Amino acid sequence: MDPSPTAFIPKPLRIIVIGAGISGIQCLKDVTTRLQNVSITAYDKNSQEGGTWAENRYPGCSCDIPSHAYQYSWNPNPRWSRLYAEASEILDYLKATVTKFNLRQYIQFNTTCTGASWDERHSEWHVTLQKSGIPEKEIRLKCDVFILATGRLNNWKLPDIEGLNKFQESVIHTADWQSGLDYRGKDIAVIGNGASSTQCLAKLSKDAKSIGNFIRGPTYLVPHVFSYNGEPQVNYSKDTIEEFENNPSSYLRFRQQLEQKLAHSFKGLWAESKAAEEFTQTAKQHMIKKIEDPHALEALLPTDYKAGCRRFTPADMYMEALNQSNVELISTPIKLMEGDAIITSDGKRRTYDIIVCGTGFEPYTPRFPIKGRGVADLSELWSMDGGYESYLAATVAGFPNFFVITSFTKHWYQQGLKQYNTDKLSNGKVIVPWPGTMLHYYTATKIVRWEDYDMEFEDKKQKFASFGNDKIDDFGVEEQVADTLALQDLLDVNQFLLMSRSHGGWVGLELAARMGKERVKGLLMIDQIGITMRIGFPFTSPVEPTTLK
Repeated sequence: MDPSPTAFIPKPLRIIVIGAGISGIQCLKDVTTRLQNVSITAYDKNSQEGGTWAENRYPGCSCDIPSHAYQYSWNPNPRWSRLYAEASEILDYLKATVTKFNLRQYIQFNTTCTGASWDERHSEWHVTLQKSGIPEKEIRLKCDVFILATGRLNNWKLPDIEGLNKFQESVIHTADWQSGLDYRGKDIAVIGNGASSTQCLAKLSKDAKSIGNFIRGPTYLVPHVFSYNGEPQVNYSKDTIEEFENNPSSYLRFRQQLEQKLAHSFKGLWAESKAAEEFTQTAKQHMIKKIEDPHALEALLPTDYKAGCRRFTPADMYMEALNQSNVELISTPIKLMEGDAIITSDGKRRTYDIIVCGTGFEPYTPRFPIKGRGVADLSELWSMDGGYESYLAATVAGFPNFFVITSFTKHWYQQGLKQYNTDKLSNGKVIVPWPGTMLHYYTATKIVRWEDYDMEFEDKKQKFASFGNDKIDDFGVEEQVADTLALQDLLDVNQFLLMSRSHGGWVGLELAARMGKERVKGLLMIDQIGITMRIGFPFTSPVEPTTLK
């Protein structure tokens, strides 16, 4: 039997990805190499790929994860120049990856997503986009799957300080650094003591006239996990790079050792554990050893919570900078900004030429409305008390065919904790992307748990629309030309419905079970033929076709 006259060729599954950073690139690689009959496009607001590494260009910007552990497993780079790569080198790696795997053809740059909403009737997402420089032209697209790959370090924010918007001199956020900004010989205020602030201050202190570092509270400053001989940074020699490049097995062992050490260090985050207590004491002793100024040490060393309660900061070079005569640590709260000065709550006035804000990001909420079922808006949902919730840091209830990369899933409760990153939930919940190691997350998500999803027909009013308008009459192939809306009327008692199990295995069985309840005389199950089904997803668990006679 030649099924070609009745074969229904489905339209491609349409996927839209927002973001072309590390997560977006990974998504493009997976979809274009592992799936068939798929149309995918990633949209990014920037003029190039790279995400946070294309945006963050502040002096000293680098990764605090070892370079050889901060790369794609499918595109290892043996030529990293340093243990902790600078932003420019990471960006070069990402751009080279996109070129090597021919992924740029799937990316639209200078395009900002302004909204997305779920169309329940047609089981699709409606997405609106805006091209840079063309504010009057709105692009409207539809897709079957909508993926948010904007990451956490994307939507930067300035501090809420009175007079900041009227400051007479330069105000800049580390994530929006102005290329060509001349800071040499200037008086600079750095607000914050997180990862960006500490990296930036350490670099600026070498050329600035003076730096005032305004902090709100203490934080654990720890040594770099992989420092050698007390040095926080290592430049790889030519011989080492050539060894990695020419000996893949040796390079693989080196990477495995890095991953094992990273995973082992996670034990120090287990609350009330011996490892956590040891980690806290190690961090305290390290700060006492590195920070010479008693006032700075008192202001920075936490006393009411343990290491790991907040995100700890590898910051050897920052602590060394605090010992310089041109750097002042200021823990008195900022009251307001006036003219070219910052005035603290004790009334002291300090003037500056440049204010650098390393005050973080809006951590999770999207910067544009995403409306799911029942017009629920994701930002509003996650802004409520109870906060950010998702399933395995990937999907969200009430938002069908919507996926998030690098998200939020588990709450941590820690003694004395008032804030984690920029989250301010009144009930004290702390949100982390995943409360375990990366290997643990990989293992937990390696096998899809279909039983946790609900499968629905794309069009609930046309349960069999995905099979087209064809039929088998008395086991003979006959092409049926009819309006799709009349498909269910074609299924009378004299007809058999042809199904293929070549697309999904048990998925076909479940559909067969459901169709057994409809007005169908029988079902002919044929394996490995050219008939595919578009059933929409997420799916449910398989059921036995017990209703079939």
